[in-house]
Amino acid sequence: MADIGTLTPEQMLQQQQILRQQKMAEMLLQQGLQQPQGQMVSGRYVAPSITQNLAGLANVYFGQKGIEKGDQAQLDLAKAIRGQESVALADYMNEFQGKPATPDKVTEMAGPYTSKVPMPTATMVGTPAVAGNPMLANMNALQNPNSPAFLRQHAMKKITEGPNWAEVSQLNPKTGDTDTYVYDKNSPDPKSTMRFVATSKPALTRAESLRLGDEGIGTGGGGQAFVGNAPVGNVTMAGGNVPTAGSELPASYKPVTAVGKNDLVKAYGYDPFKEPTPPNLPNKDIRQWRADLYKPLSGTAGDQVTGAKLYYDTLTKYNNYVDGLTTSDLAKPSVRQMLTSLHAQVKLTGKEANKLGVLNGGDERILDEVIPNYKDILVTKENLKKMIQNQKEFGSNIIVNAYGTQQKPVPETMRKYVAVPKIEEAPATDIKATLKQLNIPYDPSYEYKVNSDGSVDRRKKR
Repeated sequence: MADIGTLTPEQMLQQQQILRQQKMAEMLLQQGLQQPQGQMVSGRYVAPSITQNLAGLANVYFGQKGIEKGDQAQLDLAKAIRGQESVALADYMNEFQGKPATPDKVTEMAGPYTSKVPMPTATMVGTPAVAGNPMLANMNALQNPNSPAFLRQHAMKKITEGPNWAEVSQLNPKTGDTDTYVYDKNSPDPKSTMRFVATSKPALTRAESLRLGDEGIGTGGGGQAFVGNAPVGNVTMAGGNVPTAGSELPASYKPVTAVGKNDLVKAYGYDPFKEPTPPNLPNKDIRQWRADLYKPLSGTAGDQVTGAKLYYDTLTKYNNYVDGLTTSDLAKPSVRQMLTSLHAQVKLTGKEANKLGVLNGGDERILDEVIPNYKDILVTKENLKKMIQNQKEFGSNIIVNAYGTQQKPVPETMRKYVAVPKIEEAPATDIKATLKQLNIPYDPSYEYKVNSDGSVDRRKKR
């Protein structure tokens, strides 16, 4: 017999009808099993008639059949209930998990066909994917009268329960810290409910991790230990690999670019931005060596670099102002006054770069010849630019030599102050004009060469 508490009203009515039929069959069977008794009539015993016995047998037969029919009806009802529950459970799982997409399917239709008549086909259109909806599945399961009792209880619990927050910790691989989150365990998608709470520091600081790494003790987090002279977990800084922890390097250092590297090597004989080869030292000494390598220059070398940078910036400012002028602008008093001011700044910073000390008349004339004032009508813009470029190269040589003598790479932040020297070829000599000045006749069948001492050699052309 099915559980009354799990039946629908229709199933309960059917169950009651079966129970009444079974009760009547049992009563009929009990009545048929009772033996007919004789009676005393006028002092004489009268035995029961044979018809009474036949009626009892009939009651036994029909009562037994009624009981068997009721049992079968109970089995059929239980089977129907299980089938309905299976369908309800399948519907719940389909809504909870969703359905994958099905592709189109082409099938050939059966039947005899000749080669002249193509075989027809039938196309079954596929269905798109359906995402799972746990909340809708629980609602439908709760309202479906055919849902099993345990499924309705589960659906009611999921619909009415509130969030169940729990904590989870994750290691941040970028910082080495441990981040704490909370999430709802009762949510159908717990990952979507994760909320950041706080960050806790690692058990070991970077300095402690590096120290343990130097001693050969791996920590597996926070700071990274060195292996030989090659640091692990570092970043590329100006001139080479420099560790991020314990080296006290400024954050403004950027990776070295390869722009102009070959030209620099040709001009200076080496790459001034490249870090020299580390010495064979213990790991902790290597870190200190690299930290010292990128400290700013001090003393005389530092003063030289500072003076060269100021000279370079003043030359750039002077060049940019001149570059925007036209010939008619030179007639304006304000322009001529600005040119005088900028030219004076160039001479003052040039004095420092050339270590001239207090300027006197001779020194000023030298600086005027090195970088003239553009307000002079004899100074062309093209020649002035060449002179400014030459002085920029002079300042670059001061910076490179200052770091080179200290066996340090030039910081990447000073790359704009290191100009690549441009080697210009001497203008071709007008041989005819030279021979004319020397009163030597020119013969096109000969090749002429002017020597450094002014003499001329000639050779017959082949």
